[in-house]
Parts: sequence; C-alpha cells; structure tokens
Amino acid sequence: MSVIESRYPVLVFSFNNCELHGCHLDGYKDNSEALLNRLALIDKYFESKSKVRRFRIWLNVDDSFLSGAMIERIVQSIVRLEDNIIKIAIIGAGNNKRKLEKLLKKSGFIKPSCYFSDAEAAKEWLV
Repeated sequence: MSVIESRYPVLVFSFNNCELHGCHLDGYKDNSEALLNRLALIDKYFESKSKVRRFRIWLNVDDSFLSGAMIERIVQSIVRLEDNIIKIAIIGAGNNKRKLEKLLKKSGFIKPSCYFSDAEAAKEWLV
C-alpha cells in the first residue's frame, strides 16, 4: 500500500501569533511500517531542535489504524519530549483516546494535552 505524505515530517506554521508544530501521522490506514518510519522522522526532527526550544504540538492520527504497540510507541515519543512540550493536541484518536490517556498518565506525563476530532478546534486550544 502506498502512502501519500508531505516531504517534511513536521510542518511549522503560525496561528494567532503562535508557532505550532504539525505532525501528520494521518491516512496511513493499516500500513504500520510507513507509520513507524514517519514517527522516526518526527522524533529525529524534535531531537535536533529540543535543546533550545519548546513546542506546541498538533499531532494528527486520523484515519490510521493504531494497534496497542503503535499507541505505546507514539506515547514513548511524546514522553521523550515532555520537557520541551508546552501543549499537545491529538487529533482523530477516536476509540484510541482512552488508551492514549491511560498510557500518558501511567508514564507520568503532566503537560496539557487534549483530544479533538476537529483540527481547527485543536489549533484554537493550542494558542
């Protein structure tokens, strides 16, 4: 299965005078290999920037099948960045919201996080 994805793993954009970092893990359906590859690129991007920056992250997982292992991997990625996260909005988690919340809480993640089905509402909450 081929996946159409943007050239850049993280899109940086301005919204209401705030810099937001958009991470797109959406549209991968059940192609877990491509999703993991994309997540690795996102991790690499933030690792290179995290020494001096703090981020408002917009994470879109809509229309991707998230297995238990995949959710754990996404949570690990988020937790590694915790010191550099101001807020994180997760879009399109659907039925996986509870599992994401549980794993984030279990890991000790305490930064503001919220779940949305609408990207525009997520952007408003992040600023």
